[in-house]
Amino acid sequence: MRGDAAADHANQFAGVADAPEIPAWVLEDGAALRKHPAFPQALRLHAQLIAGNLERSRDLVRLTSEEAQLTLGIALTALHLARNPGDPRSGATLTRIQAFAARYGLASANRVAALISLKRHAGYWRQVDVSEDRRIKRLEPTEKGDALSRLIAQSTLAPIQLLSDRFDYFSLLENDPDFRARYSVEGINLYARGVRLALAIPDAQFFMGQIAGRQIMFKL
Repeated sequence: MRGDAAADHANQFAGVADAPEIPAWVLEDGAALRKHPAFPQALRLHAQLIAGNLERSRDLVRLTSEEAQLTLGIALTALHLARNPGDPRSGATLTRIQAFAARYGLASANRVAALISLKRHAGYWRQVDVSEDRRIKRLEPTEKGDALSRLIAQSTLAPIQLLSDRFDYFSLLENDPDFRARYSVEGINLYARGVRLALAIPDAQFFMGQIAGRQIMFKL
């Protein structure tokens, strides 16, 4: 998923394109994992990893523990990874992330701007001028921000890897740019289609809307 196709998939956030096609092997492996006898153990590992990550870093609590913060961070990463390398205007921008937040009622434009400022001030994202169009201020992750997105992805893939002996998901995450981009984009597309913890488990909303709420929820 590169070039124009990647940019089109990134535009899915605004409802412009169809969701990216998921490889058949992912669907097949996912169906098998749900039937795995160790599935409850994998869920427990997932909760332990998330709670552990949050306990070790105050930054993570500030930047990922509340639904809007976490989702906007994933959307920023998806827009960045799925950008068209041949189009300097593509990628993550404040305007695009504000439009995404407005579409799904995540946060007001002013709050999105404040959250992006927080991510920049904490050293996870930076603003890059686009020489072809000075009006565009593209957002890109720093090394610190890239490490954070990998940590979040690894925490999600670790339970999957525990159950799967067919594929090395960690290797795919580190060495296959297409997999990493597709992984981030599909995560946001699932959110856009209503796959949300707070909808599946209404009581989760009590935690998801508060700072450190996810940490407490997964610890429980």
